[in-house]
Amino acid sequence: MAGKISELATLTDPVASDIIEVLDVSDTSMAATGTNKKTTLALLTSVTVSTAGPIGAPPRDGLLWVVV
Repeated sequence: MAGKISELATLTDPVASDIIEVLDVSDTSMAATGTNKKTTLALLTSVTVSTAGPIGAPPRDGLLWVVV
């Protein structure tokens, strides 16, 4: 079993029902940096994605913002 996400095997044949872990930076109930949550590939591909971040939030390098 891998200890880091970067050590996991690559998923080469994703399907809509696959579960993906995300960090919800707007929910700070778990930590000041955000809360880990799950979503499906189907839901993730049905939303608008922005690299600019939420309105009024400063840009943060290396992050991909998902606007639901």
